[in-house]
Amino acid sequence: MVYMYNINVIKRSEFHLYAPLTTSMLSDRKAIFMDALKWEALRANHLGWERDEYDSLERDDVVYIILEDVESGRHLASGRIMPTTSAHMLKDHFHRFTNNEPYIAPKTWEISRLCVAPRRELKKIGISPREAETFVNMLANTVVNLGALAGINRYVGITDNLVFRYYQKNNYSVQEFGRTDEGYIITNWDIKKNLDKKADAKQQYGMNSEDCVSKLFNEHRSRYIEYCETKRPDFKLKDPEEFIKSFSRPEAHLI
Repeated sequence: MVYMYNINVIKRSEFHLYAPLTTSMLSDRKAIFMDALKWEALRANHLGWERDEYDSLERDDVVYIILEDVESGRHLASGRIMPTTSAHMLKDHFHRFTNNEPYIAPKTWEISRLCVAPRRELKKIGISPREAETFVNMLANTVVNLGALAGINRYVGITDNLVFRYYQKNNYSVQEFGRTDEGYIITNWDIKKNLDKKADAKQQYGMNSEDCVSKLFNEHRSRYIEYCETKRPDFKLKDPEEFIKSFSRPEAHLI
């Protein structure tokens, strides 16, 4: 089966513009993290959406990378990144497990809520478990490339053994630098090493990770230019990567 998907980079303040993509993501997060993995500390609202304090509207420095099924508009896979210089999960809830690793820095971001839609939901739109595996790699490749373009040196995060082993098996450079009492792994993703070790996504998905980011650029660059021209009539886009880098600047509600 040939499926069509978009790659979206979205700020929390733009969630309402991307429904049902964003709402299906939050529903899938509940299904995966609460129902399947039984993460007891998490909570869902009356609509069945899993959200935490880092998903609040006040956090406009939090960025979501979401793969979207073109035909249905629903969530396929997603991840969430945020600067470690702001409030984030490792600092607020898991700092005692980081072995005093000095990870907090402007160019170190936390990655969390890596999620693929449940099999039963993917089956409804004709996507097999084997096809769903490609979303994991495509999401990881996109997050790595996006980080490189934005000047991020590394990601840190927390994951379970299954996901940790999966990324190592697929040649991603992911190191452990801590482990919680429940066995969850504190991870470190070095951006440069992962750029050097990228899998040949072209064979697997028909689109390599560079194409992936180019697709993202094409979809969002025009929106960024339109935004800036509205706010600043004298605006000229001198740096083609400026719009990606700007997601760390709170004044730009753009991607």
